[in-house]
Amino acid sequence: MADKKQQVEYADREELDAQLNSAIGEILSAEEQAGRIIAQAEASVKAIQLDGATREREMRDIGAKKIAAERDAALKAAAETASAECERRLAEVTAEASGLIKANAKKIQAIADELFKTLGGDK
Repeated sequence: MADKKQQVEYADREELDAQLNSAIGEILSAEEQAGRIIAQAEASVKAIQLDGATREREMRDIGAKKIAAERDAALKAAAETASAECERRLAEVTAEASGLIKANAKKIQAIADELFKTLGGDK
């Protein structure tokens, strides 16, 4: 028995063309759909970037306002502390000066009396 080769059977050309056209149509449709998906993704990315930039700007503004408010509060507290310290020191110095004057009042009076005597005063 001789080996018989099976004869290759080809499908109808029109049927193959139809299948090819169908496959090409599906590929083009998929490419079109992929293009729409990519465009939507790009639009979403831009929207997210814009939102992120807006939030970042808002956070910077809030931070700057918060820092300014805290700075103002710190300056006010420092001014109040400095004013209180100034008043306290002034009171201390006044009391100390008054005490020194009282403590040295006799010496001052004695010196004044002696000056009057040297000037020819009656005292």
